[in-house]
Amino acid sequence: MTFAANAYALARGPATTSVGAGAVLDTDVDAVLGAADAVRQAVRRSPNDLAHALDADALDAARAALARAREALTTATGLSAVAGDWIVAHQDRVRGAWSDGMALVGVLESAAGRHAEAVAALQRVLEVEPLREGAHRALMQAHVAAGEPARALAHYDALAALLAREVGARPARETQALAERVRRGG
Repeated sequence: MTFAANAYALARGPATTSVGAGAVLDTDVDAVLGAADAVRQAVRRSPNDLAHALDADALDAARAALARAREALTTATGLSAVAGDWIVAHQDRVRGAWSDGMALVGVLESAAGRHAEAVAALQRVLEVEPLREGAHRALMQAHVAAGEPARALAHYDALAALLAREVGARPARETQALAERVRRGG
């Protein structure tokens, strides 16, 4: 840690202080941002083969890193009253990275046939961001892939009610089309 111009700065590289040479600062924020980036890059590298975009160990590591996010990172807190407005943009960036990363983990879990894990990841995203329609679609697809089309349709109905109540809108065409395919058994 250094102090200059009336501000502290953390050096995220190897430490050379009394902590010991080679020590590395390990923060929840860095873990979340790193895991979200790793998952995003894996999907970018293998968009047509999501089942093999990450091996099971890498997927578990990404999920564990994202799980390190504390409530302060994934829900609104009163921290800005203490720290100032600068923290709001930072929280939004970390929250967005967490949501994107966790949603992609859910998609990759489903593609790899790990449906229970996919459902859990996507439900966690929706607890934090209930209006994130892409995560709702991914959850519906995970239910279908798990052989539970009735759960997918029940989820669609709940989403439609949520959107009507909260924003006065219907699900996106893509979501409606997914629900129709599920109804037809496709």
